Formats: sequence, C-alpha cells, structure tokens
Amino acid sequence: MPYLQWNLFDFGRTSANVDAARASRDEAEARYEKTVLGALKDANSALSRYGNQREHVVQLQQVSASADRSATLTRQRYTAGVALLIDLLDAQRTQFAAQQDVVAAQADMLKDFEALQKSLGLGW
Repeated sequence: MPYLQWNLFDFGRTSANVDAARASRDEAEARYEKTVLGALKDANSALSRYGNQREHVVQLQQVSASADRSATLTRQRYTAGVALLIDLLDAQRTQFAAQQDVVAAQADMLKDFEALQKSLGLGW
C-alpha cells in the first residue's frame, strides 16, 4: 500500500538542498561558458597569427624575387665587364639571405597553421 511521507519539521532543509543544486548547476554552466569562450579566443588569435604570417611570407617572397632579379642583372653586368666581382658576390649574398628568410617564414607559417588546427580541435 503506497503512502506519502512528509517531514513537517525539516526546517528548510529541502529548500536549501534545492538552492544548493541550482547553485551547483549555475557554477557548472559558468565553467562551461568560460571554457567555450577561452577556446574561441584561442582559435581567433591562432587564426590572426596564421593570417599575419601568410602576409609576411608573401612580402618576403616579393623581396626574394627582387633579390633574384638584382643578382641576375649584376651577373650580366659582371659578364659584360661593367661590374666588379665584389658586386656580384654581394648581390648573391643578398639573394641567398632573402631565400633563407622565405624558408624560415614558411616554417613559422606551418607552425602557426598547426596551432590553428589544434585550436579548432582538428588535431595533428
């Protein structure tokens, strides 16, 4: 036979338990929102770093192309006897330094791309 049990003198214990459960739920919801907002912030900053690095690589590629043209022209001038060997060597040094800068920037761009993938949860 079913019966109803009611504790008449609980002195607000049931109400306090309900309030504690609500507070616990609100705390968990706040932690969840903080985690989601942190993840979005990380993804946004990773995307920004990657975009900036891509622009930097393009600029360095333009510098490298200019250094290549300069080295080619200096080589032609040297072959024609108009430029000195030191001028040719200097142009080649500038050309190789520009190429090295491009490679280093591309490596940094790949690191930023990996960080972006991780921040988006795509993993590596």
